[in-house]
Amino acid sequence: MKSFAKRENEVKIEIIKKHTGQKITTSKLAKEYNVNASTISTILSLKAKILEHYEKNLAGPEKKSV
Repeated sequence: MKSFAKRENEVKIEIIKKHTGQKITTSKLAKEYNVNASTISTILSLKAKILEHYEKNLAGPEKKSV
């Protein structure tokens, strides 16, 4: 079972991709995800930070040599 935070981050990535790639408006995204348009705007304004965090987590934890 996925944790809520992980699923939430995946939804944010979906929103960013739909807005950037498919040119879906913030109001349409808000209706699709059942949130306020301001929430979508906040996600999009933090796009760089969200993507950086997502990519960092994809790489996984760094292993330390002993």
